[in-house]
Amino acid sequence: MKVILARALIHYQSPKHHDEAKALFEDALQRNSKHGSALVGLGLIFEEQHNYVGAADFLRQALALDPGDSKIMSEAAWCDVLRGNFSEGLSGLKECLSQITGIDARSRDFKAQVLWRIGQALWSSDGKTSPLIGRLFMADAYYRRV
Repeated sequence: MKVILARALIHYQSPKHHDEAKALFEDALQRNSKHGSALVGLGLIFEEQHNYVGAADFLRQALALDPGDSKIMSEAAWCDVLRGNFSEGLSGLKECLSQITGIDARSRDFKAQVLWRIGQALWSSDGKTSPLIGRLFMADAYYRRV
């Protein structure tokens, strides 16, 4: 029950309640060091606090428990990009993109987010505009209208 509250506190008036959420997640991890939701929650808090190394560590632990979770994979890869590890981050984002197969609104929104992150990673990796970026954003536009 505490983990559910902590997950809500991550997003409610962020970052005002992060300390409380962090304490609840840490309490859950003391009881069960492999509590996936607590690991993800801490990873998201660290990501928002710009501690991308810590965030990636928690998210990778959660991903090891649930390797098929594309949302966790996306966040871990995005942390790699944000800390400047573009090749590893791009690889993770592309793998995540290949796993998104749904055509419902949530899947399309998630796919658009991953495509945007890939575009940002490519843009930031060399500081120059790449023709591939344009194709990714056009793909994003296509999936948004389907």
